[in-house]
Amino acid sequence: MKRSPRYDYVRRPCFDRLSKRSRRKLHKTFRAYEKRVVRLNDEFEPMPRRSSWG
Repeated sequence: MKRSPRYDYVRRPCFDRLSKRSRRKLHKTFRAYEKRVVRLNDEFEPMPRRSSWG
């Protein structure tokens, strides 16, 4: 099943046992967190998206 790279972190082993619903919820919080981090880092240096994730 081919997915966009953004979903790579969902396919890690620790997420295998999650239901679709909790997976989607996790995805939402993850996106919010990522946006916050990117917004913080933008003024210093453009951060490569999700460098430490996935």
